[in-house]
Amino acid sequence: MANKREIKMDGLAEVIAALEKMGVDVKSEKLQNMIKKESQCIIDTAKSLAPVKTGNMRDSIGFITRMDKDN
Repeated sequence: MANKREIKMDGLAEVIAALEKMGVDVKSEKLQNMIKKESQCIIDTAKSLAPVKTGNMRDSIGFITRMDKDN
C-alpha cells in the first residue's frame, strides 16, 4: 500500500484577500519568490518520501504558480 501525504491549507483565500485589502501585490515576483523559498522544506520532505522506482514521481514534485512561464 502506497503512502499518501496531503497538505491542506484552510483559509488561504481569506489570507490572500486580506493581503490584497492591505495593498499587498500578491502576484508580485518578489512575493512569489519568497513563498517558493519558504516552501522548499515541504518540497524537500515530499521528495524524500516519494517512492523512487523510476524517479518520475519524485521529480514531478515542486512549486508551480500560474505565473510560472516554464511549467
